[in-house]
Amino acid sequence: MLKVERLNAGYEKFQILFDVSLNAYEKTITCIIGPNGSGKSTLLKAIFGLADIYSGRIILNGSDITRLKPHEKVKHGIVYIPQTENVFVNLTVKENLKIAGYTLDKIKLEKKIKDVLELFPRLREMLNKKVMFLSGGERQMLALAMGLIKEPKVIMLDEPSANLSPKASKEIFDKILELKSYDEIIIILVEQNVNKALEISDYAYVLMSGRKIFEGKPKDVLKNQNIRKLYLGF
Repeated sequence: MLKVERLNAGYEKFQILFDVSLNAYEKTITCIIGPNGSGKSTLLKAIFGLADIYSGRIILNGSDITRLKPHEKVKHGIVYIPQTENVFVNLTVKENLKIAGYTLDKIKLEKKIKDVLELFPRLREMLNKKVMFLSGGERQMLALAMGLIKEPKVIMLDEPSANLSPKASKEIFDKILELKSYDEIIIILVEQNVNKALEISDYAYVLMSGRKIFEGKPKDVLKNQNIRKLYLGF
């Protein structure tokens, strides 16, 4: 379980998040939605250690990881996949996968690569291809595969469908849904495609101006007329 307790965070003196609390559980998808500028990405960055935390706590499986640096949080199983610059475009697909597992011994790394290629079979066909020649959807699949090689307890996805075609977006959402059955991973999804995010998620949080204004099952979010009209644009 990942637990965020009354988190106040931002960047230096510019506060973005105000008393935000959140619970996320293994083998579930928790989505965070809301209008642009609501603090969704900052919440992920705060959990990962890329934003300044003024107060509050972040607890992973009973351990307080609030003040750890990003590289320390990676060792605790936290993986953050940003919207852009999440792969090394000048390297091949295989080189990217190897870099993702640099802390693993050779035998374990080869096994992890084999495992993720079962989940992303298209990548097997382009192992020796430079990433710069991959499509946007293929790059996102590679980013997900790299995240899984790090043996995450928590994988946080920031706008994974951004700038993708409808077909590529569907493929990415299908793969995210598959991750629920891949080991015991906590999945946290920030996504502007509200309909699709709610469709694949188990629980949802709605942020507005850095504050949590609603939480509940996706169907409860869709039933709430105020949320639909004022914050989701429906």
